[in-house]
Amino acid sequence: GFKDVSLEYEYDDRDYHWYRQNPDGTWSHKPGTNPVINYDYQNTVIIDPLEADRRTEIQGLNYNYFVGYYAITPMSRNVEVNFE
Repeated sequence: GFKDVSLEYEYDDRDYHWYRQNPDGTWSHKPGTNPVINYDYQNTVIIDPLEADRRTEIQGLNYNYFVGYYAITPMSRNVEVNFE
């Protein structure tokens, strides 16, 4: 089946970050080498990545550019995104 994901971009450092929707409707992400979590920088459960506080303590990044939501399958290999 499909998995819903969202992509955010940190413009200044040219870095990106993915979020994945969980079966209960919340969203999870994996900041750096830390465990997967379902809360944002303010320790609020992520209901919508667009509305979440997407800063990180790991490297001090702020994924301030919301790219979009995507539905992917396990066979998806490439995602092409134009950041311009």
